[in-house]
Amino acid sequence: MNDDEQRMASPGRDIVIVGVGPRGTYAFERLVAVMRDNPVEMPITIHLVDSHEPGAGQVYATTQAEYLLMNTVADQVTAFVDDSVTSAGPKVEGPTLAQWLERRGEKTGPGGYPSRAQHGRYLSWVVKRCIERLPPFAEVRIHRAMALDVVDNPQGRIVILNSGDQIRADKILLTTGNVGKQRSQPKLVRGLDTPGDVIQFVANPYPICEAAEALTDCRFVGVRGLGLTTVDVILALTIGRGGRFVYGASDVLEYETSGREPKIFAWSRSGRPLGARGRNEKGPTGRYVSRFLTNDHIDALFAKKGRLNFKTDLLPHVLRDMACAFYSALHGPTFADKFEQAVHSDRLEEFFESNPPAQRFSFEALTDPVDFRRDTFDDRKAFREVLLKFLADDLAEAKKGNVSGPVKSACDVLRDIRDNIRHAVEFGLLTPGSQRYLIEAFGPINNRLAVGPPAFRIEQLRALTSAGILDMFWGPDPEVVFDAERREVLLRSRAFKEQCSARLDGLVDARVPCVPSTLIERLLHRNTVRRAVNRFEGEEYQLDTIEIDRRGRVINGTGKADPNISALGPLTEGTVWYTQAAARPGVNSRSLTDAGRWAMDTVESLRVGAPV
Repeated sequence: MNDDEQRMASPGRDIVIVGVGPRGTYAFERLVAVMRDNPVEMPITIHLVDSHEPGAGQVYATTQAEYLLMNTVADQVTAFVDDSVTSAGPKVEGPTLAQWLERRGEKTGPGGYPSRAQHGRYLSWVVKRCIERLPPFAEVRIHRAMALDVVDNPQGRIVILNSGDQIRADKILLTTGNVGKQRSQPKLVRGLDTPGDVIQFVANPYPICEAAEALTDCRFVGVRGLGLTTVDVILALTIGRGGRFVYGASDVLEYETSGREPKIFAWSRSGRPLGARGRNEKGPTGRYVSRFLTNDHIDALFAKKGRLNFKTDLLPHVLRDMACAFYSALHGPTFADKFEQAVHSDRLEEFFESNPPAQRFSFEALTDPVDFRRDTFDDRKAFREVLLKFLADDLAEAKKGNVSGPVKSACDVLRDIRDNIRHAVEFGLLTPGSQRYLIEAFGPINNRLAVGPPAFRIEQLRALTSAGILDMFWGPDPEVVFDAERREVLLRSRAFKEQCSARLDGLVDARVPCVPSTLIERLLHRNTVRRAVNRFEGEEYQLDTIEIDRRGRVINGTGKADPNISALGPLTEGTVWYTQAAARPGVNSRSLTDAGRWAMDTVESLRVGAPV
């Protein structure tokens, strides 16, 4: 009898965590902590399943280049439960990422931003520490493999791996990240079904360094997207090829070329990159506390109206909170207090007449800067001036900070009140059309304002444009076309009166990649899980993720919660909201409470002998 057959025949219980990146790591840490406080009278085997290093996973692989950074400062990242965290099991002392790096003598990047590899090393250390803390009745088995299926047989539920191994599973947790999502996107190259037949095409830029290596022979590389992934691709094609950033005599950042860089063309539908993150002035735990989108107000709205409309019922309160932070930074907390009182008493315009601010808060100005509102620019030079001014202004605001600077204070509110928004939008509280707006319209706005790159990345982009390496001056939504006669792929602007184009021999789709999941598709096929759909009064909005209940248990094809399969993270996005954020200390992090709830439910069911 082999090891797997012995395990299937044993009287113990098997817990399988599929996907051991950040969320799988949080869950494993919580599981060990809960088991230590609540002994189980049977052998327990915890199976960690991931084709990459447990803890780091793929996104935070410890082997990736150190210049690839997180967009969260190190002291706002943790994997441990502190006194702020409720209903997640016992507190376990553990360092934040910043504390752990300091103990190891490791420095972070400018402004305290760690590399993704550093975060990966931290998470992998957390996994190893948890293994060392296992109670006597538990053991861990690590499977460097991919889960392909979950099936039922006479021995119980079995997880099938691509290594050929089969694991008996009494409890399963799926934390597989951005897999299983499908999206409908326009053809990337007009007139060409398979870009790879003509140019070097990278459909998924992860891992970033490997994607850059695939473009080694390319002289003209196009990158679709102006988000965080594009920034990483640009860095891999520049400093990843030996270039470097230096400060010149006038204290302006400059780029010294290595001669190995391609010419890089980058663009997006909006034509402008994400806003920079404001210099952090909040320390690890500081945050804006909502004055308008409070849970009590949300509950009152729901009691009165039932399903809510995000745009009309909730967004106005979000904007008032942003405005309050804006005015507090601009004129001090007393002015913000008076602003709040004026809003609640419906005397806002009267207040502004008596107390005119130096600048009025404008959400429209943040989301749609006036200089970008033209349908057509005269030429690329005109657009270049607009975009460079936008970057310079944004950089200046970012350097003021996320407390002292009014613009970035307002933007950072979107991070600080995520839990309030979650309270209002999760588990079918929105109408279907409103949820579509939240995900497809407000989601990109939220990302552009609140989760952009560190400010020094904007300085680097400007330095690369000055060096002639980077060209982002194509206006909103240029097109990529195939010239069949010359068999060339061209980037062509649609925003200028004059025609302009550039030939590409390399192309990267730097939008969030869709990674097909054999596991999820098979689970959907046999109705073990089902896709999340918001239905209400004849309206429907179908999401590309799976449905869970409020305890994180998956909903199967019959509409019932499976007591033995749960899911956390981006796989459930839509039923819940904004699952990709790292756990943060001191703020009752949702990532940790979800992981703790699953761990407590799992151990309790094993202790009381609940059927599995």
